[in-house]
Amino acid sequence: MRQLFARAGVSLQLTKTALAAGLSWWLAEALFSRARPYFAPLAAILTIQVTVAKSVSLGGQRILGVAGGIVVSFAVAHWLGVSAGSVAIVVLTAMGLAAVLGLGPTAVTQSAITGLLVMALGTKASYAAARLVDTVLGALVAVLVNALLIPPDATPAAVNAVSGLSTLLGQRLTDLPDPVGTGQPLVDRVATTRAVVAGASESLQFAPLLRGRRRRLARIKRAERVLGRLTWRVLDLEDTVRELTAADQRRFEQFNRLRAAMQEVLARYSAWVVHPDEAACVRLQHAAQALTEEWTAARSLPGPTTTPSPLYTTAVAHLARLVPELGALSPARS
Repeated sequence: MRQLFARAGVSLQLTKTALAAGLSWWLAEALFSRARPYFAPLAAILTIQVTVAKSVSLGGQRILGVAGGIVVSFAVAHWLGVSAGSVAIVVLTAMGLAAVLGLGPTAVTQSAITGLLVMALGTKASYAAARLVDTVLGALVAVLVNALLIPPDATPAAVNAVSGLSTLLGQRLTDLPDPVGTGQPLVDRVATTRAVVAGASESLQFAPLLRGRRRRLARIKRAERVLGRLTWRVLDLEDTVRELTAADQRRFEQFNRLRAAMQEVLARYSAWVVHPDEAACVRLQHAAQALTEEWTAARSLPGPTTTPSPLYTTAVAHLARLVPELGALSPARS
């Protein structure tokens, strides 16, 4: 369906918006016998958002803003009548009250607009009730359309982001001491990945048709936290290795096979995140076991003939902390 919409040059979001507007108008006509219930489709158009959670939030703010604007305008009109001064008081009071209550920018704006319209078009209970009911109807229709018609799902983007971060970490380990061609700075990549995972979590809220994706997202969240912690370990190792002397650099070469084993673990972890099947699980476990064996072999090698520098000792210590964390990247723990 997405491909059909794309070929027609119309996005799914626009189609949902149009459908929600039409349904809102039809329901308002059928349920309340109003000739031109334009507030219902207006609320639907303004409520449809990229995710269902945002639609729920925006719809709720709009309803609260309309209700608040009606109450304030009725109170002010009753005591002060309708005039330029009372209109200013309505706008100020409605917006101020919504802001103080922390209802959000949409509610703040909507309260002022509703208060102004009620003052301008007449402070009649029938008009105010129709305005509120139509707004509730339009917001509900928009939320339901967004939730039930191909709800937005950002889980695949989160999977790709986490997998990409794992692959990048492996590249940085093997490119020591001066990683080249790794693209976006690692810290920025971690922040971007965290934001994508958070967006995926939001896309599954209030989306009953996507309930089956929540277990997968939970696995992605755990992977993002693990990789975020490993990132700082890798950055500490990079900073230390970059400062080694030429002699210490040559000594550090004995750990090349170990770093290759680390990259293999991260590559297998990346593959398992994307396709968590049994074969990927077995490959990841084998890579973790091979890393442990490489670490045992590396520690048994003869050390430097001369006293190692403090930086060299620190670099080895960073490796010692990385090995068990990478070895723990098993499906059972992730």
